[in-house]
Amino acid sequence: MGTLVSSSWLVLGDFNAVLGAHESLGLHSLAHSSCEDLKSVIEFCDFIGIRSQGARFTYAMSRYPCSRVERRLDRALDSEGCISCLCDISCEALSRRFLDHCLLVIRLSDIVNVSPRPFRFQSMWLDHPDIMALVRRI
Repeated sequence: MGTLVSSSWLVLGDFNAVLGAHESLGLHSLAHSSCEDLKSVIEFCDFIGIRSQGARFTYAMSRYPCSRVERRLDRALDSEGCISCLCDISCEALSRRFLDHCLLVIRLSDIVNVSPRPFRFQSMWLDHPDIMALVRRI
């Protein structure tokens, strides 16, 4: 998919699956197939996970006092790290208050100047034994 889309893109939200047991806490077992499906989609789309801060688990459910389940279902993904190359990007999972999911906030800062640098001649280049041959080829 990454090769089909030429621009940078960002995907965030509830993926309704975790990448593994490290993203789950509670009594309910994980569906191994959904973990593999999410990994496959991330790989197929050339996504890179955006560094996340705040709540470790973005979803919590508790129907009964002893059956609390917490999972990291919500995430932000960057296409091939393109956006991460241009700026400092992070995702913050805010604490849950009234919802069962955390709200995600994307922060973009420190835009990197990607314009070409001016050419600067280095006198040490003249010491290279093949300098004249290199200049002729250019």
